[in-house]
Amino acid sequence: MRQIRKIIELHRNGASKRETARIAGVSKNTAKDYLRAAAGSGIGLDSLLEMDDNALFAALKLNAKDVVRDPRHAALQVQTGRLLKELKKTGVTMQLLWEEYRAADPQGYGYTQFCRYLGEAKDRMDLRMHLDHKPGDMMMFDFAGEKLYYVNRATGELVACEVLVCVLPYSGLTYVEALASQRQIDVMAGLGHALRAFGGVPRSLKSDNMPAYVKKASRYEPAFTESMEYFADHYGTTLMASRAYKPKDKPHVENMVLNVYRRVYAPLRNDAFYSLAELNAAIRAKVAEHNAKAYQGMEISRNGLFEADERHLLGALPTKPYTHRHITHGKVQKDYHVVVGEDWHFYSVPYRLVGKQMKIVYCSDTVEIYDGHERVALHVRDSRKHKHSTDIAHRPSNHRHYAEQLGWDGDYFTNWAKRIGPSTLAAITHVLASKSFPEQTFRSCIGILRLGSNGQEQRLEAACKRLEGSPRINFQMINNILKNGLDKADTPPEKTNAPPAAHENLRGPNAYQ
Repeated sequence: MRQIRKIIELHRNGASKRETARIAGVSKNTAKDYLRAAAGSGIGLDSLLEMDDNALFAALKLNAKDVVRDPRHAALQVQTGRLLKELKKTGVTMQLLWEEYRAADPQGYGYTQFCRYLGEAKDRMDLRMHLDHKPGDMMMFDFAGEKLYYVNRATGELVACEVLVCVLPYSGLTYVEALASQRQIDVMAGLGHALRAFGGVPRSLKSDNMPAYVKKASRYEPAFTESMEYFADHYGTTLMASRAYKPKDKPHVENMVLNVYRRVYAPLRNDAFYSLAELNAAIRAKVAEHNAKAYQGMEISRNGLFEADERHLLGALPTKPYTHRHITHGKVQKDYHVVVGEDWHFYSVPYRLVGKQMKIVYCSDTVEIYDGHERVALHVRDSRKHKHSTDIAHRPSNHRHYAEQLGWDGDYFTNWAKRIGPSTLAAITHVLASKSFPEQTFRSCIGILRLGSNGQEQRLEAACKRLEGSPRINFQMINNILKNGLDKADTPPEKTNAPPAAHENLRGPNAYQ
C-alpha cells in the first residue's frame, strides 16, 4: 500500500506518469492502472491519502491480487541484465531471446509482454539524469568525507564530527550541519533541521545507500529503512536513492561537498571550538555567506534564486518536528501484553493475538503496536518498570468482569496497601505478581487487605512482616498468622557469629592439651 500511496502522492505533486513510475519503481502501465483507479473513485487525491489501508483498498476497488506482482515479472527481472547484454551481440534479436526464454520457462510471458518489459528495463538503464532540476523537486544530501572537530574542555581531546551536506539542486541553496555520528537518530535530526532552515519540504529526498537511509540497495527498487519511511510520511515527501558507486546520480551534492571544503572547512581550519553547538554556529555563518554570494558570471545568488523561483513551491512544514520512532518486535504473552524492553513496561493488545509476533513502534510519547500493517493498539508511553498499561477492551470477557468490579486494578490494591505499611505493600505486590493474569489475584488481595479492617492494620502489617522473604504468600497464610496470634509473638533473634559467652562449665582450649 505504501507504493500505491507514493504513486498517488507523486501524481498529486505534479510529477509526470513516466517520472512517477521511475521514482516509485514500477512500470508505466502499473502506475497508469493505479492512477486510473484513483480517478475512477471520484474521490480527491488528498482525501485518498488520508484514508487507512482498508478504506483505500475499497475506494480504488482493489483486492490482494492487484498489488501482488506477477511472479513471472520477478523471474524475468532477475535475467534482465544478462538479456540486455545478449541483445547487444551481433545477430541477437528479441525474437531469439524470447524463444530461448520460453524454452527455459514454458509458463513465461508471451512475446509482446516480454518485449514490453525488456524495453522498459532498457529505457531505465539508458536513462540519464538531467542537470536542470525543477524548482522544489528535490533535496539531495550526503556526508562530507572529511570530519570537523571541537575540543572537549575537560580533557583537551579532539572530538570528531560527521558533516551533513544538504542542497536544493535547482537553486543550489545549501545547509550544512556537524553531527555527533551517522546514526539514524542524528541523520534524521539533521534532515529535519535542514527542512526547517529551507522553510518547506521538497517533493523528494535523495541520497546514496548509507545504512541509516537504505535498508536494501537495489538498482531499481531500493528498500528504505522503516524509520526513514516514517520520517518521509511525517514531512509529506518521497524517498529516493542514487545507485551505488554512481556519483553522477547526484552531481549537485558531490560538487557542493567540494564547495563546503572551500567555503567552510578552509576558513575555519585555524579556529578552535569547544562544543558541537559552537562549531555549528560557525558553520551556519559561513554557509550563510556562501548562499548570499552571487553565482559566477551571474547577478543572482542561491538565496535570490531560491526566493524567486523555489520557496513558494515547497510543501508546508508540519506543525511539529519529527519525533524519532524506535522499532522493535515482541511476542504477545499469555496475559495478552507485549513488553518494551527499553523500559520493561508491558502494553496490552487484543487477547486473540496471544502467541503472535507484533511490531512495536514507540517514541517519547506513544507506543503503537502492529499486527502486520494493522495497528491493533495505541498506548501512552509509560516508563514505570514492570508495570502494565492495559486497555480494558483488550481483555477477554471473564477478566473484564473481575476488573470492572469496584474499579479494581493493580494500582487500586497497591495504593490501599501503602496506607497500611511497607510490609503489607510488599505482600500485595508479591501476590499480584504470582499469576500470569493479575486479575486472578484480585480476590486474594481484597481478602488480605480486609484482614486489616476494624482497626487491625497494625496486626496485618506485623503478620506480613513475618512473611518477608517467603517464596510464597497468600491469604490463607496471613489469616493463619492472625488467628494464632503469631503476629504478636516476638520475632526470633537474628543469628550472629559472636563466640559463646564465658562459662565455668565450658571447656577451654587448654582442656585438650
